[in-house]
Amino acid sequence: MVNHIVMWNFKEEIEESKKESIKKDMEINLKALVGQVPGLLTVEFVSSPISSSTHDIALVTTLESLRRDILATEESLGLTPRGLLKLDDKAFEKQKGNKMGGLI
Repeated sequence: MVNHIVMWNFKEEIEESKKESIKKDMEINLKALVGQVPGLLTVEFVSSPISSSTHDIALVTTLESLRRDILATEESLGLTPRGLLKLDDKAFEKQKGNKMGGLI
């Protein structure tokens, strides 16, 4: 098994008052991927990293194996060039109830 960590920062134009709602939506949508993405065993969404962190949010996943599962997970999240090509923001939002398009 492999733990994989991805960290993000919000774009500067995102208002502080909206960040908590966005974080909650992200947590719900990302945790829903367990059982849908092959090899993805667990998802931990960190909405309040430690005070010394330089990032706003983090995603910690447990995968069955290293390379194949990391690529599959990153593609499904649109974090690879190939994944971005597959990702249609409107379809993704409609399908997952995602409200985070373009916010991170």
